[in-house]
Amino acid sequence: MKLLVRISTAFVITATLSIYPCAMAQEGSWPTRPVRLIAPSGPGGNPDVLARLLADKFSAAFGLPFVVENVPGAGGAVAANMVAKAAADGHMLMFGDSGSLAINPAINPTLGYDPIRVVALPSRTNKIN
Repeated sequence: MKLLVRISTAFVITATLSIYPCAMAQEGSWPTRPVRLIAPSGPGGNPDVLARLLADKFSAAFGLPFVVENVPGAGGAVAANMVAKAAADGHMLMFGDSGSLAINPAINPTLGYDPIRVVALPSRTNKIN
């Protein structure tokens, strides 16, 4: 179990840190308004702690606030639904894990979101018109 937690944490950190260089490569400036970091857990959960640690660094680097919002419920499905329905402009990011992005869709394919769309990596969305 500890190995799974370490692998998941390493994946989330790697994916999150890829935001900065991709955002810097965009035409125009990003972000243009505060960014919402969605943590699919209650306060104090692993995604929440990681999001809060990185929000401070991102706020300092970009000069705009990165606000952490906790959206617990249904193993991350509530947060994933919210992010999937948001505008794909990079101003709402989710700290997803295997529960919300792999396990939930495998168990219940009628969740209302496509995990592939939710995991749009910054390198794929940096040229949105």
